[in-house]
Parts: sequence; structure tokens; C-alpha cells
Amino acid sequence: MAGLMDTMTAQQQASVQGTPQGSAIPTSSDPILKQIQDGIDKSVSPNIRRDYLSIVVAGMKVLNDPQAGQRIVSRLQSTNNLVSDVSQGTANIMAVIANNSGGQFNVAAIGPASVVLMCQILDMAEKTANLKLTPDLAAQCTKATVDAVLEKFGINQNKVQAVVQSGQSQQGQNKAA
Repeated sequence: MAGLMDTMTAQQQASVQGTPQGSAIPTSSDPILKQIQDGIDKSVSPNIRRDYLSIVVAGMKVLNDPQAGQRIVSRLQSTNNLVSDVSQGTANIMAVIANNSGGQFNVAAIGPASVVLMCQILDMAEKTANLKLTPDLAAQCTKATVDAVLEKFGINQNKVQAVVQSGQSQQGQNKAA
């Protein structure tokens, strides 16, 4: 993430480095989105926390860019398929962040960061496109976002299963020791 950190302002870098949990990430006033974001933020392991926060901050820079933000709002206001537009939009933002990171993109941080950015986009939709978020819609968007991001990065179910199994076997070894 060094390349990405280099593009951030000193204030943004300070907010990422040594930040108490959650303070660098704006949270939604929507209770569904807040619950999702809080759950993810608490579950991010310390070894990827800095990369996770860097990715989220970079994503927020994209979402808060006046031109990009206006394109996103226009798309949200005219969408015929919110789930697809939110998931594909999030995957595209993640690809931009990966390209700008100079090849220093921590794969383990992709999933949690993408879901937090998805929450930010859904928050925008609630505020600008009169979206009425339900738990079912949030679940659909989350699944579609994770699938779209994995596809964008060429990560298939076999790779996911291998990582999960590797993590489980390491946990078993740690308990036995």
C-alpha cells in the first residue's frame, strides 16, 4: 500500500496509521448499514487493518470527488437495477484503487473494504435517490458486491475455499500447539 499511502494527504495518512477502530471510516445513520460497517470493522484482523483503512480512505476519496460523486448520484437516481449498479460500481472503484496502489494491494483487505464502500454507496442512494433500504436489499447488495469484486480480481470460489481451508488448518495447528 505504499503507493496508495503516498497519494494521501498527511491528515488522511494520520487517520489511517495507528487509528482506533472505526474512527477513519464515516458511518451511516442508517441502522442496517451501521451494523454492517461496525461488524466488518470489528472483524478486520490487526495484520491487514492498515491496508483495509487505506483502501477505504482511498475509496472515500473517489466517492467524495465532485465529478465521480455526481456520476454515482446520477446513476443511483436513474437505476433500473440497484443491486447490479451498486455491486459493479463498487468493484470498479476497487479496481481503480488497485491500479493506483502501484501493485501493493493486500488481497485480504479487498473483501471487507469493498463492503464498507458498498455501504457508503447505499448511504448515498438513501440520501439522494430516496432508497428505502431493507435487510434483504442490503444482503443482496453485499452478496452481489463480494461476487463482483472477486470476479474483477480474478478470484474464483476454488481460491476462496483454499484460503478458508488454509486458515482453518492453521487455527487447528495453533490450538494443538
